[in-house]
Amino acid sequence: MEIYNRTSGDPNFNPGQIEVHDEIMEFIQEIEMIMFTRRREVIGHKMFGANLEDVIYSLNATNGEIESLIQKQIIHYVPLASRIPFTVTCRFMKGQVRDLAVVDVIIDNTYTLGVVLN
Repeated sequence: MEIYNRTSGDPNFNPGQIEVHDEIMEFIQEIEMIMFTRRREVIGHKMFGANLEDVIYSLNATNGEIESLIQKQIIHYVPLASRIPFTVTCRFMKGQVRDLAVVDVIIDNTYTLGVVLN
């Protein structure tokens, strides 16, 4: 069981929910927390977080390095990662103002958590 941490701006927000009991939804929430946390934001765990914005816009990270970073974070910080299969892919695309990074985490070959950074 996990505390429900979605906010009212989230398209899947449920105002009456306070706990998550489904393992897949719990896994997704924990991955989102990793994806959207910068390193040193969590007191006592200075290496927690994928630090995506800093890594992607450092101009020297490859898609393989980004995929590896996220996979290692999930394996290290998400206990369900040992039971639920997942894969991480990262690709770069040409944007209108600047290039985009698209990161997908495919969970149990059923769910995809996608993040677009521009």
